[in-house]
Amino acid sequence: MAITKRGKNWQARFWWKDFQGKKHSKTKDGFKTKAEAANWLSETRVKHNSGINIVNNPVFTEYFWNWYHLYREKTLRSSTKLRYRTAYHHLQNYWGNKKIKDITRNDWQKFINHLGEKLSAGTVNDNCTYYKSCVKSAVADGIIAIDFTYNTKIVGNEKNTRKDKVVFLSISEIKMLFNTAFENRSIKSTSTYIIITGILTGARISEIKALRWESIDFKNKTITINRSYNEKDHKLVPTKNISSNRTIKVTQQLLDILDELKANNTELIFENPRYQTVPLTGAVNLMLKKLMAKAGLSRPAFTFHSLRHCHVAMLLYQNVDIYAISQRLGHKNVNITLGIYAYMIDELKKENELKVEEKLNDLFSSNEIRNTSGTQITQK
Repeated sequence: MAITKRGKNWQARFWWKDFQGKKHSKTKDGFKTKAEAANWLSETRVKHNSGINIVNNPVFTEYFWNWYHLYREKTLRSSTKLRYRTAYHHLQNYWGNKKIKDITRNDWQKFINHLGEKLSAGTVNDNCTYYKSCVKSAVADGIIAIDFTYNTKIVGNEKNTRKDKVVFLSISEIKMLFNTAFENRSIKSTSTYIIITGILTGARISEIKALRWESIDFKNKTITINRSYNEKDHKLVPTKNISSNRTIKVTQQLLDILDELKANNTELIFENPRYQTVPLTGAVNLMLKKLMAKAGLSRPAFTFHSLRHCHVAMLLYQNVDIYAISQRLGHKNVNITLGIYAYMIDELKKENELKVEEKLNDLFSSNEIRNTSGTQITQK
């Protein structure tokens, strides 16, 4: 280590040897005092001894893009790859050539606030999930010592919050929609069957469209979800993530309804024999709107994905444990389920609290009650 004076300022240089005995150095100029130079040397020595790479300081956007190609790209679906590219462009537009070691937690929160001015909180959170994984990788690589994304707060523009996240039907309305779909089903148009399956399983539309006959265990009343349907090239691809692979219990009613489609003699359960392909998502949503209208239900923003929320509503109404619901939906962890359906759980909680109040009122509303000694007390 060396500290030298350069004109009016001070320069500090840190020396070390690699495992092959080769000598390296890192120099920094412009310190106003010798003490500042000494502090920098001390901090640099601590970082080096802790295993931090004190030389490598890549541009953050470049590091993110290289990390994406190396650790993520090969395992992702095309739709997810597109989201990563969008996340990358957000980084480029904001950070430019900023080096990763130069970013602080305050800087990162300002970046989140910037995204939140135009994007919904959900979209900001999705992007930050990618960023956080990348930054943790940088910590693991010894490039930075501290995760600057830790404990930062997600914000978003409420005007841009997706409406379908809060669009669901009451239990009686769900029954009306189901009955309408059941009465109007036809094996010549499998869209209605997809809708019925969505109501009774809560599965994603891409997961339902990928179901084959071998996916169903009629004896044990289960459906195994381990594929997703890519309607862009009409191929089966991996599910959204590992946790999306699951086996769920289904009702005998659903099995009996699906059994009707065996008459189409197709490998994919919901393949339309006339067109030799499963219906497009747009066609399914169009059928859903028609069924909603026949049932006398008006929800302009209601889409197939809303059926997933309806399924959760039915399970919560039946007091099914949130952990079991999370596994049934194929969420990575229960926190994701709680985050999406917090509003629904809160509504159910309020409803249950009212029931508790009513029960207590019924219990103690009679004109005559007894005290603990057994003496009858007459209320006036």
